[in-house]
Amino acid sequence: EAMPLWAVIDREAEELWSGASGSSVAWSPDGERIAVDVAYPEPLIQVVDAASGEVLWETEGTQPDW
Repeated sequence: EAMPLWAVIDREAEELWSGASGSSVAWSPDGERIAVDVAYPEPLIQVVDAASGEVLWETEGTQPDW
């Protein structure tokens, strides 16, 4: 099963970063982090910094929600 690739762009349509994979993306209420459902090789949720794309932490689970 293929995983979608996604990117973050600014308001001027300039790419800030790209290449992350996963689905069910959920932005944090403050807009600083993004939680994404990564199904392979095991189901987990990655939380990434919205500005840099750096993975901040991972936890078991699916369907990210703040």
